[in-house]
Amino acid sequence: MLLLQAWKTPCIPIVKRPPCTTLFMSSGTLYYTCKARANMKATPFHVSAPREHRPKSSNELDERVLERSDWVLWTLAPNGIVLHNLQRRYFLELDNLGYSVWGFLDGARTVEEVINRCCSVQDNGELQPSCELHIRNMISTMAQYGFIEERNR
Repeated sequence: MLLLQAWKTPCIPIVKRPPCTTLFMSSGTLYYTCKARANMKATPFHVSAPREHRPKSSNELDERVLERSDWVLWTLAPNGIVLHNLQRRYFLELDNLGYSVWGFLDGARTVEEVINRCCSVQDNGELQPSCELHIRNMISTMAQYGFIEERNR
């Protein structure tokens, strides 16, 4: 059985490159050169995931309404909650913050409302960016592995 504990944004491994190029990586950056160029200057190649896989910025509202899948059983754990997707045979262990998020994903609240309820507010009235990003990644992981699904309105 698979135990998922990492909160990672999915990556798209397909890279479209310009014609007549050579790809190489240096210091973690992907570059391309075009043989038709006289100077053979290396140019950074920017790869970005499609919009639906990118984490949302803090000023971008997420109006999706998500609910727990009917195929998921859950139980309390010492440090949070453990979810078991019976259909896909995945396990997911969530911390206490994840337990709170799981409780609010009932099909009655948008993702923004869940984030606002679970993150504490800073002195300037904004949400803590690390908490917001952690919750967005957590929700993305739960959706990717079938623990939650978008509710039809």
